[in-house]
Amino acid sequence: AAANLSLSSLLIAVSLLGLAAAGCDPAPQTPLATAVRGEFVREAHVEGFLKAAKSTPLSAPSEAQSAMRVSWLAVNGTRVAAGDVVARFDETEWTRELADAFGKRTGVGLKSTKQRIQAESAETGADLDSEVAREELAVAERFQVNDERYASRHELVESALDAGLARSRDVHAQGIRSVQGRVAAGEASLLAIESRQAELQIERARSGLAALSLAAPHAGLVVFLRDWRGNTTRVGDSIWPGQAIAEIPDLTEMECEVFVLEADAGGLAVGQKARVVLEAHPELEYEGEVRRVDTIAKPRMRGVPVQFFGATVRLARTDAERMKPGQRARARIEIDRRQDVLQIPAAAVFNRAGKSFVRRRGGAGFEVVAVEIAATGGGLVVIAAGLAAGDEVALADPESAGGATSEPTPGGAGGRP
Repeated sequence: AAANLSLSSLLIAVSLLGLAAAGCDPAPQTPLATAVRGEFVREAHVEGFLKAAKSTPLSAPSEAQSAMRVSWLAVNGTRVAAGDVVARFDETEWTRELADAFGKRTGVGLKSTKQRIQAESAETGADLDSEVAREELAVAERFQVNDERYASRHELVESALDAGLARSRDVHAQGIRSVQGRVAAGEASLLAIESRQAELQIERARSGLAALSLAAPHAGLVVFLRDWRGNTTRVGDSIWPGQAIAEIPDLTEMECEVFVLEADAGGLAVGQKARVVLEAHPELEYEGEVRRVDTIAKPRMRGVPVQFFGATVRLARTDAERMKPGQRARARIEIDRRQDVLQIPAAAVFNRAGKSFVRRRGGAGFEVVAVEIAATGGGLVVIAAGLAAGDEVALADPESAGGATSEPTPGGAGGRP
């Protein structure tokens, strides 16, 4: 981009010097530029930070049912050994969960005791009713009158009814005992299910409490991840179950995460060359290549409507002595490069009714010439048709300085390419 700006300045300076040497100045207040052929390069100047291409993520325990609050964090960038704690979460939720589970288990135990006592009492009552019915049956059968010679018909019928009633009461008592036994067994099964649920809740709560200390799975450098605003996790933040908050990067291969302003991202694509400079070592430059580009633009700061495309630049080499995750960096991404193309400063191009034109210097003043633009960037415009090398164009409206103009010439300057 700096080279392009220098070329633009050179175009203007050469034009002005030429006029001064010729001793003519048709519009003293109108700066001019000369269309020249050369190499055109459009670059996006972006900022970002370094990160490891490969890393081991460290995530909040997934057993939690809701967001957890961070209560302690290791220092960002600290070297840790396998098993070292890098983060702890508030235990309030899991402590409450465990107390609730113990309460449920105690309640199930009390209900089981009550159910067992009621079942035993009902069984005992049914047994007593059956025993009484059998005794009554025995008495009825013992004293049953069935000799018509010594008893009236009424006494015979009454004696038979007493015996039948005793048998029915015994059968009924046995049936009640059987039904009560099945009901008690069903209630016991339901209570067993509740008891198992309480035990599982206790196990889950204990596992959650044990997982509140997030440990490093292997040795390395712990780096806390940045959110969409560029902030790392802090004590007091709420973290969702399974959310990654840190990583242990593989420092043997680094890459650069950059953010391209939406207005500069036209043509940004995977495979484009880039040059990266670390803010801590501005004297060094590293070559790279765009590996990934976001599909949609997003704001970097809440409440600020400016949007950026995130992109990842793969570095050609990793300087392990100087490169660390999280270091700020600047990059120049080469979006467009064209050889031997006609260029003029962007200030020389005007627009009317959606069509582009320039004011070319002629013998009698300035004429309006329609042009076709092939590319723009770095303060320069690539002209595909309408001008030729050596044409001089106004960088401002010469009408305000009294210069003569004419209507746009179809097809460019007298039909020249």
